[in-house]
Amino acid sequence: MKILGLSYGANSTAALMINGEVISCASEERFGTAGQRVKNDMRFPLQAIEYCLKEGGIDSKELDLIAFASLELPPHYHAILKFSSFSIDDYIRAQNEIWYPRLYQNKPVKWVDVFKDKLNFDQWPHDIWDKIPYETQEAWPVFKELLHDRISQKYGVSRDKIIHVEHHSGHAYYAYFASPYRNDDCLAITIDAFGDNISATINVIKDNCIKRIMSSPDREEKKSKNMYLGKLYRYMTLLCGMKPNEHEYKLMGLAAYAQAVETIMDEQNKVMVKPYNVFKNTMQVDGLEFKYKDVPKDSYFYFKEKLEGCRFDGIAGGLQKYVEETLTQWIEN
Repeated sequence: MKILGLSYGANSTAALMINGEVISCASEERFGTAGQRVKNDMRFPLQAIEYCLKEGGIDSKELDLIAFASLELPPHYHAILKFSSFSIDDYIRAQNEIWYPRLYQNKPVKWVDVFKDKLNFDQWPHDIWDKIPYETQEAWPVFKELLHDRISQKYGVSRDKIIHVEHHSGHAYYAYFASPYRNDDCLAITIDAFGDNISATINVIKDNCIKRIMSSPDREEKKSKNMYLGKLYRYMTLLCGMKPNEHEYKLMGLAAYAQAVETIMDEQNKVMVKPYNVFKNTMQVDGLEFKYKDVPKDSYFYFKEKLEGCRFDGIAGGLQKYVEETLTQWIEN
C-alpha cells in the first residue's frame, strides 16, 4: 500500500508511507521557488512531493491513495498565502479590519477584499484561482473539484484515490502511531485553534481504531462551550508583538522568566498574578467539557483591554500557568 499524505496550508508538507512505514517526508519551505525559500510556505507542495516520490523510488502512478489532512481547506487563505506572507502588521490589520468589524459591528467583511493586495495567483494550479467564489458556501466545493482534477491530471492518479482525513482524527492518529504504546488502549487528546470546525477532541484508540468520545465546537454560536486555548495562545503571541502561528514557542519560553521573577518580588507585585487571573476568569473545565465565567467576545481586543499595563513576561507566565492547569484537569477528568 503506497500512500502520499499531504498537509496543504500552514507549512505545506508531503509524506510517503509504503506498507505502513513512513519512507520520506519534507516541507515545501525546504525547497522554495527559484531558490527563494519561504518560511511556512503554504503553496501546494510540488517539490516536497517530488522529493518524497524520489526517496521512495516510486512513480506517482503507483500511488494507492493521496490523503489530505482536513475535510475542508479555506481557499481564501491559499489565495492570499496567509500563513507564509503575513507580517505582524498584517495580523494586526486583520484584527482591526476583519475581526473587529465582524464580531463587534456585525459587518460581513471578506479577507479577499481587505487583503486584495496580497492575492497571489502565481501558484500551482495556476488556472484555478480566478474561478473560485471566495468566502461563499460554494467556495470549498469549487476549490476541491478544481484541485482534485488538476492533481489527477498531474500525477496520473484517478480521482477516487484522492481523499480527505478529518483534521483532528489526523492529529490523534499521528500521536498514536508515533508512540510506543500501540499494544495498549490509548487516550489521544487533540487541541488546536481550529480544524474542520472543531477546536479539541478526546479519543480512545484500540487495535488501530479510533473512537471519539468528545469534541469541542469551533463556532461563534457555541462559543460558551468552545475549548479556545489554541486561539488564546495564538493571539497572546500577537499581543506581545510577535508573529502568530510561528512565534508561540517564544511566548512559552518567556513564561519561565516570569516564574523566576516571582521569587524576588513581594506578593502584591508578582508579574503574572493579574494576567493569570484574567485568563482564569474565562474558560473553566466542566467534566469533559467547558464553561465560562466571562465569555470573551473575541481573542484579541478583549484581552488587549484587560491586560493593559501588564508586563510581557507576566502575560507569558500567567498564560502558561492557566493553560497547564486547565489541560491537566481536563485530561485527569
